[in-house]
Amino acid sequence: ASLFSQFGVAPALVQRSTLSSKHIKSAFSISMILGAFFTAAVWVSSDAIARFFEMDSLKEILQWYSLLFLVRGVSVTSEALAQRELKFKFLALTDMASYALGYGVVAIVLAANGFGVWSLVAAHLGHALLKSCVLLFFFRHEIAFLPSVDASLELARFGAGQTLARLANYGASEGDKAVVGKYIGADALGEYGRAYQLMLMPTVLLGQIIDKVLFPTMSSIQGHTKRLRANFRRGLTLITLVNVPVGAVVAVAAEPLVRVILGGGWGGVTPILQIMAMGLLFRGGAKISDTLAKAAGAVYGRALIQWIYALAVVGGSILMVKYGSVAVAGVVVVAGGIQALLMIQLGKSLSGLGWRSVIAAHIPGFLIGAVVGIVALGILQFCDETGIKDIAALLMTLLVSCAV
Repeated sequence: ASLFSQFGVAPALVQRSTLSSKHIKSAFSISMILGAFFTAAVWVSSDAIARFFEMDSLKEILQWYSLLFLVRGVSVTSEALAQRELKFKFLALTDMASYALGYGVVAIVLAANGFGVWSLVAAHLGHALLKSCVLLFFFRHEIAFLPSVDASLELARFGAGQTLARLANYGASEGDKAVVGKYIGADALGEYGRAYQLMLMPTVLLGQIIDKVLFPTMSSIQGHTKRLRANFRRGLTLITLVNVPVGAVVAVAAEPLVRVILGGGWGGVTPILQIMAMGLLFRGGAKISDTLAKAAGAVYGRALIQWIYALAVVGGSILMVKYGSVAVAGVVVVAGGIQALLMIQLGKSLSGLGWRSVIAAHIPGFLIGAVVGIVALGILQFCDETGIKDIAALLMTLLVSCAV
């Protein structure tokens, strides 16, 4: 429901080169209408969902959770205006403060007093409510409850493409797990899921930061091809400089990493993680190109590539699942490579950057990644020969790799 509840309204506001009061009022109206619709839809279907999962208590929990759509819908427009004005410090502080109070205070106090699962429900609602209040207070805007048809259609053209891409991305990120769980079993899914989490951990935060910062920044200069091209190239270089060395260290140090973080009973995670770490070679270029495509308004080209990626992940997983989880991980890496090439081609066509420049932008990251990988391998071999155990060996590897 979250995938559809905002229909890309916020990104549409951020991306537009010119914004009128009609767009702002229509965005608020659409957000409120969708928020009310999905609150009602989840509330009404909560009993059926509870029966499906055979969890009677789920009904009331879902009914309270459904209020999140209304609470978030109120502040969608304000948050988009803050992003459009590049108020990243304000957004970060708001998110941190509301999260700390919602989870760090409300959840812990209620949990300590025996409220159980309701402490988590209260945390989610408290976080969303506080964040919405702060955003509305500092970024007030005109309010209307009936959207303008013309302005709504303009926002919807972008929002529909954005939603299609998000839906495909969701399918790609969850499809392989569904196949593993269905055809191999819960134990294999547990190992595969942990490997996926460990692989994403170092890159998701960077990817989110890049998207939140570069999307409004690139949107503001979408008519200036030279500046857009320069930012695209810098973005490719920066994210490759981070992703490739991280991928090299994770691949080399996967065994001690798994033992330290998950414990000794998770040996099956190691080969899956080593394969998935190779996917970091491609993830960066795809992410930057994705952000550029959104900023330039190429949401349908972006959505098409995401659907190709999703179909490659799910179809390839079904074909290779008989060979085990490691083979499925390999499929996901190959699908990620295809997605990256298609996304970079889209970014290249939008910015006018040539393939020679694209390759040159990747070279520093790949060179440093190779050096870091070799150094990390040498340190781990030294630790193995001298009897240095997992935690100390991992710390040495990470510290020296960071220094390099």
